[in-house]
Amino acid sequence: MAFPLIFNIQKIYNSIEEGITIPAILLFGEDIVYFQAKIDTGAQVCLFQPEVGEQLGIDIENGPRIKLSSLGGTIPAFGHLVTLHTLGLEFDSVV
Repeated sequence: MAFPLIFNIQKIYNSIEEGITIPAILLFGEDIVYFQAKIDTGAQVCLFQPEVGEQLGIDIENGPRIKLSSLGGTIPAFGHLVTLHTLGLEFDSVV
């Protein structure tokens, strides 16, 4: 038996491009960064390039350290609490 999924928010994206890209805003204190984010619907964490954190004035390596597993081995990452805005939604997130 099929069940329809109904969403209040819809975003049309270019299916020819690699991955799903959406507009996003990160806030940390009074600092704001606008960018295009790639979405991984199966991801357990939000990962951004260090330059994004630096633009927000975050001392990257001063956050809790985690190791992320990838096909190429482990990737060190650091968690920081920010506010994420996208598609009319707002989340306090550790990224």
